[in-house]
Amino acid sequence: MTGLGIKSVAEFVAYAKAHPNKLTIGSAGVGAVTHLAIEVLKHETKIDIIHVPFRSTSESLPQLMGGQIDALFGDGSIIAPQVRAGLIVALATAGPVRGRALPEVPTMVEAGFPGVEAESWFGLVVSSRTPAPIVERLRHALSAAQKDQAYLEKLDRQGASAGVPGPEAFGKLIKQDAAKWSAIIKAAGIKPE
Repeated sequence: MTGLGIKSVAEFVAYAKAHPNKLTIGSAGVGAVTHLAIEVLKHETKIDIIHVPFRSTSESLPQLMGGQIDALFGDGSIIAPQVRAGLIVALATAGPVRGRALPEVPTMVEAGFPGVEAESWFGLVVSSRTPAPIVERLRHALSAAQKDQAYLEKLDRQGASAGVPGPEAFGKLIKQDAAKWSAIIKAAGIKPE
């Protein structure tokens, strides 16, 4: 957030309600988690804002700092240096807990908007036809990596975490997010580009 003097999500929502379809908010592209976060925010708060898709947070950030857009949903590790330098104001993180890159920034839940949650994650999947011994070898290697102190420290420096390990937790996450995002995509009428 920059330029409008807004310091909280509540102020942002109030401003958007007072000025429907005037605020522009950037994302990392149509269908990206940052775009879906915008749609969740719109749905949960009943505000009308203009989505401006870019190719990445790194592409939208200069547009925010230059005043071409009013706000963005972006990766904490990418925007943290600009927040710390006072060039932009971080209103809230959309994860279930405060982000490692910006631990001083409240979550949307803490900001009073518990329905606004959107978080990127990465995982390893293989074909269901992959032989069981190979799957087991991969699981063992991933488990070892998620316990490796050097790996965990590197993730921490990047503002990331290893998440809950194991195929059961990952499978549950995939199913939950698939259901959540399918509903948001359908309600927003998002079409693949």
